[in-house]
Amino acid sequence: MLTVYLIRHTKPDVAKGICYGQSDVPLAASFPEESAKTRTNLFSMIGNAQFRVISSPLQRSLRLAQVLCDKEDVETDTRFKEMNFGAWEMQAWGEIDEFVMNAWMRDFVRVAPPNGETFEDLVRRSVEAFHDAVAAVPEGVEHLCIVAHAGVVRALLANTLEMPLAKAFSLEIDYGSIAAIRYDPQYSSVLFVNR
Repeated sequence: MLTVYLIRHTKPDVAKGICYGQSDVPLAASFPEESAKTRTNLFSMIGNAQFRVISSPLQRSLRLAQVLCDKEDVETDTRFKEMNFGAWEMQAWGEIDEFVMNAWMRDFVRVAPPNGETFEDLVRRSVEAFHDAVAAVPEGVEHLCIVAHAGVVRALLANTLEMPLAKAFSLEIDYGSIAAIRYDPQYSSVLFVNR
């Protein structure tokens, strides 16, 4: 049986209230301490077992993945990037046109920010990447770590739970936290969230 750990990146160095989505923002100065804590947490779960790591290529995820597996060369998949907010990237949420923002907030599942993507788009690509990553796990390896973003973690959890996508943001996903899915092709289950 395969356990898939969904790991959110640690805190980025971005001012509060900025929409950063797929922008490749740097990490906060607290990264060494935060990444060490996540690593300790992960290894308390998997012990000395073999595991595979795949990451979003954005540095806030990739650098954590490198810490988790003690190497620079980490496999990445662009489909695990955070949601693309298009024209809103690196804009203050409070400065985005209120009419356009309200239309998006009423149906973010199917409405995209200008030149961005919908939450459905994010779910579709994340789930596809998830299944490809699971299929590529070598025989005998029982742990897969996906280091990504809150949107991706919520998308994969919502898909596993078959919950309405509009409710996915009711799942709390802290920086550096871990969620886990017990994967089975017929019936997968969520073991825990936000540890």
